[in-house]
Amino acid sequence: MLGAISHDLRTPLTRLRFRIEDAPDELREGMLAEVDEMEKMIGSVLAFIRDASEPGSRETLDLYSIVEDVVDDAVFVGKRVTLESGVRADVEVDPLGIRRLMTNLVENAVKYGDSAQVRLFTDRHEAVAEVHDNGPGLPEDELERVFQPFYRTPSAHASNKHGTGLGLAVCRSIARAHGGDVRLSCGERGLVAQVRLPLAYGTATL
Repeated sequence: MLGAISHDLRTPLTRLRFRIEDAPDELREGMLAEVDEMEKMIGSVLAFIRDASEPGSRETLDLYSIVEDVVDDAVFVGKRVTLESGVRADVEVDPLGIRRLMTNLVENAVKYGDSAQVRLFTDRHEAVAEVHDNGPGLPEDELERVFQPFYRTPSAHASNKHGTGLGLAVCRSIARAHGGDVRLSCGERGLVAQVRLPLAYGTATL
């Protein structure tokens, strides 16, 4: 199904790109931008379906190491992201899936909140990772709606920042596939995205 969707949707777009080359100069740039956006949306949809249908193999590892790698990568490319010292939190997860989840949350915080502060702790039988931002936050009635696939808030549309409305839906899908969840809340400044994942068997804390 993934292959068919990819082929059947992308083939006409490729033909359209060739046709656009003959379009007047004043129209060509805008038309190419529309095609680029459609291709990105198709890629996001395919990735969303793939994540839901093809879970990766699970490994027991320290969640802090994944979070630390995500933060280091963000800092390396010049993003304002910090990580508090945390505790070891062994979880049984698909490393690539959890890395994608945390990367999405950090990138969202930087995109809409200018910076991200990340911390990790344990709460009884769960590992908890939080991503705080310094943005304008969201109204209470939007905190759950933003997890709906393709939904973007009015403020996100007004910001003119690119997005398909799938990032948070993907994050929640990955977390719930691991027996956890992702939720948003209003912090002292901006939003707090909280990820909860079950600790690996035998590592629960009080």
